[in-house]
Amino acid sequence: PRLAMTEHQWTRAEAMRTKELWFLIGIFGFGMLPSGAMVLHLVPFLQDVGFSLGTAVFIYSFENAWAFISKPVWGYYLDRFDPRHLVALGWGFKVIPLFVLPLVGSDYGIGIVLVMLALYGTGVGSGQTGQEVIWAHYFGRRHIGAIRSLAVPFTIIFSAGGTWFAGATWDITGSYMLSFMLFAAL
Repeated sequence: PRLAMTEHQWTRAEAMRTKELWFLIGIFGFGMLPSGAMVLHLVPFLQDVGFSLGTAVFIYSFENAWAFISKPVWGYYLDRFDPRHLVALGWGFKVIPLFVLPLVGSDYGIGIVLVMLALYGTGVGSGQTGQEVIWAHYFGRRHIGAIRSLAVPFTIIFSAGGTWFAGATWDITGSYMLSFMLFAAL
């Protein structure tokens, strides 16, 4: 069944008193942890596992292309099915590569890496598109700007924190494995 649009048009003050607002901030915040890290650290990670700079940049572009292409597809289905389930599915697409990528290198060839990053990009498309639909479904559209203006800074902090954590773990361990595995687990 489709998630029904809320009848109540929540104000920012009303939304701040709900557990749903803070739950969504937490869920989408944790979902953004790997996003900033992948943007900043994917090319160095790919170089660390044996790919040339040119190949690493191509692979990074490939992942972004999948995110770009998948957004209208997710948008189509988000209007027809329960967005909570679709975003959960899409984030599952993000988790699998985070577990697999640290275990593969250039010895495995570019194919497995491209498949994993196609999955990851598809998951990114679901989260970015689905997040906006879910917020509107929970709180209505009339005050969504004010409500999102409260939530977005937290998302940015989580994303920046993931970037910092990935860099710090690489500095300490010489590997991205710990950060990727922790991101996947979260």
